[in-house]
Amino acid sequence: AADETRAAVMFASLSIYIIVLFALAFLNPFLAAGSNTTSHPLYHRFRRQSSCSQLQYRCANGDCIPSYSVCDGSKECSDGSDETRAACTATKIRCPMLAFECAYGACIDREQKCDGKEDCADGSDEICTQPSTSCPERTFQCSNGECINQYSICDGVIDCTDKSDETRNLCKNLKCAASSFQCEYGACLEMSARCNNKQECHDGSDEAGCPTPKPTFTEQPLNPVNVGNSCILPQHPQNGFYVSSQCGAGDSRTACRNIPGTPVPDNWLLKYTCNANFDISSTESNEYSVCSKGEWKNPLDCIKLCPPLEAISMKIDCEYDGREVPCTKRMKPNTTASASCKQHYREIYLRQYSNLTCLENGDWSHRLFYCAPDCGISSTLTPLISNGDPAILGQFPWLASIFMKNETDQQWEQQCGGTLISPHIVLTAAHCLVDETTGSLRDPENMKVGLGKYYRDYYKLENYSAIVGVREIVVPRFYSGRAAFFALDIGLIDLKTSIQVTAYIMPACVDWQATITINTGTTGYVAGWGATQNEAPSPTVLTTNLTYLDNGECIRSVRNAFQKLVTHDKFCGKSVENGGQVASGDSGGGLTIVEKGLHFVYGVVSTKITQETTISLFTDLSNIEHRSWLEEQKNRFERLHIESS
Repeated sequence: AADETRAAVMFASLSIYIIVLFALAFLNPFLAAGSNTTSHPLYHRFRRQSSCSQLQYRCANGDCIPSYSVCDGSKECSDGSDETRAACTATKIRCPMLAFECAYGACIDREQKCDGKEDCADGSDEICTQPSTSCPERTFQCSNGECINQYSICDGVIDCTDKSDETRNLCKNLKCAASSFQCEYGACLEMSARCNNKQECHDGSDEAGCPTPKPTFTEQPLNPVNVGNSCILPQHPQNGFYVSSQCGAGDSRTACRNIPGTPVPDNWLLKYTCNANFDISSTESNEYSVCSKGEWKNPLDCIKLCPPLEAISMKIDCEYDGREVPCTKRMKPNTTASASCKQHYREIYLRQYSNLTCLENGDWSHRLFYCAPDCGISSTLTPLISNGDPAILGQFPWLASIFMKNETDQQWEQQCGGTLISPHIVLTAAHCLVDETTGSLRDPENMKVGLGKYYRDYYKLENYSAIVGVREIVVPRFYSGRAAFFALDIGLIDLKTSIQVTAYIMPACVDWQATITINTGTTGYVAGWGATQNEAPSPTVLTTNLTYLDNGECIRSVRNAFQKLVTHDKFCGKSVENGGQVASGDSGGGLTIVEKGLHFVYGVVSTKITQETTISLFTDLSNIEHRSWLEEQKNRFERLHIESS
């Protein structure tokens, strides 16, 4: 009996231990709400300490380099950690259509592939031994897959290693000029190749049956060439070709085959064409060269062009040979470009040059410097805020309106607010981006973002507003919505195109370096299209101001039954009077504080406690896990996003 009693006690103790463990695991997020700790197990994978600025990338050895220098083929980190598969995978690099992808994931210009110079850090752009499966324009594909110049076939010389460029099947239908000699298998040679004691036909037929001594041929060509004034067809340009303008389609005369070394008569005209990203070397872009008294006038070549210079944040002027040229097209060497930041943008690095010059190799002498957008500037020096007061146009230029397509009538309706934090990134709440029923992200194609809008109506025309499509949305991996009391209620929207920053559309500032201290009692400002006193959405932007309460003070300010709603990553905004809460249409909007005259976004409208009429809950951006996740996602968007003018 004693043994049975001990066994029962042990079983009961073990059951209690298991129950306690389960309770601790389930309640851990909410137990943490009463403290100021910033640790949370859901976010350990995002933890990252960095002394580099928001526009920089931290190397493995701690060095800081510009973020745009990661995975570009050139090692900027002294330890080379910016040009590794790990770096390119972590930043989720995707090379654009006109780029070449190095073996480890970096992106370089496609023209740098097999150019004799290693542009990828691992040299993978110069691995060129495998035969092509298809050949470029103006080339001939040998039977074994090799590519040769199209003018090198049926000329008596073997160029394909499998000899497929000099076969009877390929050459038998050629019609040689009267002044030419035709090999037995069909190739065309100069008449002087016949019986000159040198085999020039691949099959040797030019030396077959020749008497000794060598006979003299007296046959005259149908169109004799004036030897004194004739020219020899030059080599084709390395990155282009020419055609004889006097030849029509199907003309099989030797001169019309455009084979270098062929004599042509006086006044023979060649028209040059260059490959993509190359252009005629002539200053006047004259594409013709003419044979004049034995010399080619205006001999031409194909030169590599520099890429266009475009930036939504810059004013760029380009000049070539004393003339203004468009910067949006590829430009010739010796083109110069001057750039400056547009209004509402500013330089943040001291540049060491005044102008850029297009070099002979098709590169610019310098990279364009970076113009950062202004942020947090309100149209009024002192915000005139009271409960439900109408906003002034331009007072909250970072305010974004998130529209969803109604599945029933396909009309666009305002559902949430947001905060512009870069020219193409909008901060909002996760619950605005996730379908509460299915738990999955909403379709970005059914979302649009309005910026600079004063009216809630999507279809209302406004002078200073813009409607932009959505490229991608993202929320924290472990966001669980209502089941977890809306913890981790934060999300980002990447727009399809960057927006031009103006006085009416401008990002709010973000305290990426956590240099500002915010204390309980600080005033925060919120704007949106939430419900008015009659519970109907406001047709125009309304504003309110709230008092900031940190997490601990927030928990103490609500009744015990509702303290579980104040999760570890929340703070409260409290209004002195009833009616100061945010409303449903405000969800996802930002709460900003003013520091040194600029608005910094510190919170995202998350939810409200219905029974607490003066308290609204905000996701706290000063939480280190949130700030780290935001910076990680922002940097990823910056790498993927194509700036559009």
